Amino acid sequence: MPDMVIRQGDIVQPRDGGQSAFWDDWSHRFVGLEGGLGAGKTFIGSRKLMTLHLWNAFDDDERPTFVHSAVVAPTHENLMDFDIPALLEAAEEFGLPRDWRSSRKEIIFPGLPLASIKARSADKANRIAGWEIGAGWGDEAGRWKEDRDQPMNDPLIQFQGRLRHPRARLQQMIFTYSNEGDHTSIYEFMHQDAEDTALYRASTYDNAQSVGEFIKSQERNLTPELARQYLLGEAISLRGAKAYGAFSPELHVSDEAKLDPLRPLGLFMDFNIDPGMHGGFCQHFTNVDLLTATHDFHEPSLTVVGMIDRMAKVVRDEVGGWDKFPAINIYGDPAGHSRTAGTGQSDYVVLMQALEASGCPDKLIRQMSRRKHNPVVDRINAVNVAMIDMKGDTHTMIHPRCKTLINDFNKVTRSKDGKDLAKNNKALTHVSDAWGYFVEIERPIRLDRSKEDRGRVIFGRV
Repeated sequence: MPDMVIRQGDIVQPRDGGQSAFWDDWSHRFVGLEGGLGAGKTFIGSRKLMTLHLWNAFDDDERPTFVHSAVVAPTHENLMDFDIPALLEAAEEFGLPRDWRSSRKEIIFPGLPLASIKARSADKANRIAGWEIGAGWGDEAGRWKEDRDQPMNDPLIQFQGRLRHPRARLQQMIFTYSNEGDHTSIYEFMHQDAEDTALYRASTYDNAQSVGEFIKSQERNLTPELARQYLLGEAISLRGAKAYGAFSPELHVSDEAKLDPLRPLGLFMDFNIDPGMHGGFCQHFTNVDLLTATHDFHEPSLTVVGMIDRMAKVVRDEVGGWDKFPAINIYGDPAGHSRTAGTGQSDYVVLMQALEASGCPDKLIRQMSRRKHNPVVDRINAVNVAMIDMKGDTHTMIHPRCKTLINDFNKVTRSKDGKDLAKNNKALTHVSDAWGYFVEIERPIRLDRSKEDRGRVIFGRV
C-alpha cells in the first residue's frame, strides 16, 4: 500500500480475534463479518472501506485513479443514522477533508484527488446501478430486501454487480451484519465456502466493558434463542418453524386477565374482508411490564362496524361504557390507512366513525398505529420476547376466552423458506398479526445497534 494508506491503517488498531482477521483480509473478493449487535461491525466496516477507498485512489505509479467506492444500508434511515456518520468519522480520523453531499447521496473529499463514496439504501435496489466501484461495504445485509426472481430489484445482486472498476488496485466487497436466520441471501452467499469468499464472526459479550449496559438491555429484550443470534452472532433456523415458539398455554393463558378501567384500553385489529375482521382488547400494565388480552373478536365477513358494535357491547356490560377508561388506544394494520375502492375512505376513517356512533368520546381516542410496516421478523421477535425473555420472565397474559388468538399462537408457522409467515390457511395469522401491532408499539424489541459500537470479537474464521 502507499505510505499514506499504511499510516492511516495503523490508526484503526482492530481488536484481537475475528474483527482483526476481517480487517487483515486484503486478498478475498468478498469478506464478511457476521456477529452480535454492539460487536463493532459498523466501526470496523467503515474504517476498512475508507482504507480500501484510499488504496484504490492511486495506481502503482501514485497517479490518481478516481475510482469510486460505495456503501449500501438496509434503509435510508440506517444509512443516515449509522453508516454515513461512521464513514465521516473515519475520514476525520484519517485526517481527510470530507463533506456529505445529500443531493447526490455521496461523500466527497474537497481538495483531494479522490473520487466519491456513493451511498445507497437496499430498499431502492434500482438506484444501485449505472456506476462501477473498486470497493463496497454492505451493512446489515441480513435485513436487506430480497427478490431473487427479479435481479434488478434485488440489492445484493445489484451491489455485487457494481464491483468491477477496471482501475481499482483491489476489488473487494465487505459485508457486516447480524444474522436474521439461516435463510437470508447474505447468509447463503457468505456460507457457500467459495474460494473468493471469507467469513469471520464477532460476539457482543467480549465487548462487555464498552457496551455492558447495551447487553443488559438486550438480555431483557431477547429470548435465549434470539440471544444466540443477536449477541453471539449465530444464525437460528427459521425454515418452517413455529412462528411463536415461545408461547406456552401453561405460562400465558389465565383467567386473571381482566379489563382494568384505570388503564387505557387498547383495540388491536387486522383489517380483512375475507375471512373478515380480527380484533381484540389489550392493555399494558407498565408497572409490572405485562401485556394482557382479555377478549378477541372474529366471525366470517365481520366488518369494521360489526366489530365495533361487538366491542361496545362488551365495554358497556363489563365496565359501563367507553368513558370509564382514561383513553382508547388504537393498534392496527398500517395498510388500513389506505383508502378502499368501495367507500373511498380508509379503514381507520370508518373505524373512527363507528367508534363515535357507538358512544366513544372522540377526546379519548388515540391513534397508535404505524404509518408503514416494520419488518415481519421484528414483530414476531417482539411477540416472542414479550412471552418470555432471556431471564425466564413472562410479560404476556391471555384470557382463555381468546380462542382465536391462542389458536394462532399454537399453529402459525413460518414459510418453508423462513422468510415470511405461512399463508396456506387463510384462517390463521390475522389476529396474531393484530396482537403484534400492539406489542411492537408498547414493547418493541430494541435491536438498533448502539451508536457507540466499539466491539471486540472472540471468534476467528467461521
